Amino acid sequence: MAVPFVWDPDRVLQITDLGRNEIICIGRAARRFNSRCTWTIEEPEVSHASSLLASMARKLPTEVRNEELRVLARLCLCHQAHQHQQKEAFLNLQSLLQYARDDYERFKTLQLQNIELRTEVLNGKVREISLCQKVDEQATAASKLQETERGLKSQLAHMCQQLDQQNTTIAKLQDSESGLRRTSDYLEQLLQKGKLTVASLEKSNTGLEGQLTGLRRQLYDQKVAVDELEASKSELQGQLHELRQQLNQQNTAVRNLEDENRTLKDQHTAAVAELGTSQLKLEQMKSELQSVRIGNADLQRQLDEAFILGRLGINNAWLTRLRNWLRAYQLLFTGAFRRVRHVLATLSAKLMRFWPNRGLFRGVEPVAGKYLAAEEMLPRHRGPSEPPV
Repeated sequence: MAVPFVWDPDRVLQITDLGRNEIICIGRAARRFNSRCTWTIEEPEVSHASSLLASMARKLPTEVRNEELRVLARLCLCHQAHQHQQKEAFLNLQSLLQYARDDYERFKTLQLQNIELRTEVLNGKVREISLCQKVDEQATAASKLQETERGLKSQLAHMCQQLDQQNTTIAKLQDSESGLRRTSDYLEQLLQKGKLTVASLEKSNTGLEGQLTGLRRQLYDQKVAVDELEASKSELQGQLHELRQQLNQQNTAVRNLEDENRTLKDQHTAAVAELGTSQLKLEQMKSELQSVRIGNADLQRQLDEAFILGRLGINNAWLTRLRNWLRAYQLLFTGAFRRVRHVLATLSAKLMRFWPNRGLFRGVEPVAGKYLAAEEMLPRHRGPSEPPV
């Protein structure tokens, strides 16, 4: 929301020429008898001066600072001839602003006086209204008193009538008093008879209370028996629930065992098939091992012959070639044996996992021992200086 203008600094400080609707230089021309300059202020000083005047218009004249007047004086002096008159222009604007401040102080004083007069008028109206209300209240009270007086007179007449009626009623009551006395004597006789009847009823009531006490005891005993039966019933229900849970657990265990049995049967079938495959591989490896052993024996024989020939003066190059052949065949035999041993170990582990009883694969362990012994019997590589075995 825009702040409203409080006063018009443009007109008070005489910045804009009303005829030309332009900001005219506020400097004084000495050659023209110290009259005001007629040069027009150009942009951007016009925009700055307009915004500064708008900000000054939103404040009270007493809140305008001297720095704002100095800036306004500098902006409203032409650059052609009067920029050196900033001090004189500031003093002139300050004197014009003082008139506006004095007018504002007088306006403020008059406003305060007006507020005080309005307050006094309002207080007089309030007093007048209160006096009128008091007069109305007194008239209302007087009318109420008159109505009260009329009501009291009517009540007095009504009370006189009621007094006459009560006197007549008293006479009638005195006449009926004798009849009431006779009725009272008759009622007294009936009361004595009633007391005798009550005494006999109390005696019979005592006997009935004894019977009632016995019945209450029997009822209590029956309730105790019912509670005991209900307690035993709840215990039997709890036991029945536990038995049902145990039966469900046993059924679940039986189903789990059946599933495990089927799984073991499937694993047994797969293991038997794998055992057959492994035995075939084992036979193949046996034949490979036998051929390698035969080749190794031939190489050993050739090596012995080579050593004998070497002693007889055979070339060293031929001996080196024989040694390399022997090493290659020995590595081949060692790799084949390791593969066989790995297959035997894997097969033993699988059989032990499915059949913990070692008697089921007793035929496998001698084979493994046989091949371990065969590894120990393999010929060891000898240097050229070692004698043949």
